[in-house]
Amino acid sequence: MSNPDSLIHYLNKNQHDDAEKINLFNELSSYFYQQEKYVEAIHYKLQQNELLKKTKNDSMLANNNERLALMYYHIGNYELSSKFYLEALKYFELVNNERIVAQISVNLANVYTRIENYKNAISYLYKSKKILESDAFFNERSLAGLYTNIGLAYVGLLQLDSANLYYNKALALINEIENPLYFASILNNKGEVFYELKNYDKALISYEHAYKIFSEIRNYNGMGASKLNIAKLKIKTNEYKSSIKLSKEALENLEEIKSLFFIVVAHQQLYEAYKGLSDYKMANHHLELYLHLKDSLKGNEKTERIANLEMQYATEKEQQKLKILEQQILLTEKENKLKQTRLYIVLGSIIALLIITILTAVYLRATLSKNKLKQVVLKQQQEKLQLTLDFKQKDLESFANYLKEKNQLLENLK
Repeated sequence: MSNPDSLIHYLNKNQHDDAEKINLFNELSSYFYQQEKYVEAIHYKLQQNELLKKTKNDSMLANNNERLALMYYHIGNYELSSKFYLEALKYFELVNNERIVAQISVNLANVYTRIENYKNAISYLYKSKKILESDAFFNERSLAGLYTNIGLAYVGLLQLDSANLYYNKALALINEIENPLYFASILNNKGEVFYELKNYDKALISYEHAYKIFSEIRNYNGMGASKLNIAKLKIKTNEYKSSIKLSKEALENLEEIKSLFFIVVAHQQLYEAYKGLSDYKMANHHLELYLHLKDSLKGNEKTERIANLEMQYATEKEQQKLKILEQQILLTEKENKLKQTRLYIVLGSIIALLIITILTAVYLRATLSKNKLKQVVLKQQQEKLQLTLDFKQKDLESFANYLKEKNQLLENLK
């Protein structure tokens, strides 16, 4: 999209159903995000979120929450950034999407690094490291991003050897041509290690190389950050006018994209540079701006609210575990009842079968006894009949003999 005006006009002029509005809001938000106009990107992303809540599209809503969190991170609103990250994390942990859980954990760690809570940052980074270093999720670019963020946290803890180790591990996984943004970010961060070690020449080389790459890809956030780092070095070498010039140039770009974190850094460095020139009026002006913006960025109240969000997330996570456990118990009880019912049915069937078998056996036995009795009666009748036949036969034989004798007598009389 070269110009969003026509799309905005189309969105406002015509009637659209929710599905079409969701797509239009997403397209506009993506456009402004790519232009590093994060406030406008947030505006359309929030409208998209409201429609997604209506449609109950939990998966897309969780992805949107992650995107919103990143946008709020870029403008320095770490409270809302952590809020949306934790909401997204809760969903993706529930559906067991480890890849996105690792991704959100890295981004949450960045929030904690920005508010200087390095302990929590390291905790989330190592949670992600456990996932991303496994064979199932191995990806060079993802690991490079992870190692870079671990390095950042270690710089905050002033564990510079560990920081440098992870920056070098990250650089070994990528190259400048294929991943210029990652490469420039690592160079800029390595410059911080050299700066803390007071090796200002190497720090300057890293910062300038990073600025060159950021400029080539037109990444204003990176350009501002690396230019401020060069300005910081100029203060160390008492080149205050050069530092002021660089800081103001960076501030102009950073205010355009509303990058609050680096705007705060710019005012801090302008205060130090003007103080170095003994221009206390301008120094005081930038000090007041620095203190005001720093408080809005990471004041005690905001830090407490972020801690409360973290506590709320942990509580809800435990409640979710309990709910799942309760559901599992109910399911187990139902399964046990079903098994018990099945057992009763099986036992009933066995008993019924046993009764039928016994009755059948009794019946067969009775039938067999009757048959045996019939056989005995039949045999007796047969024997009786045989005796009768034998008697009749003998009677006939006697009568035949009588006739024979009678005939013989008659024969003799002749």
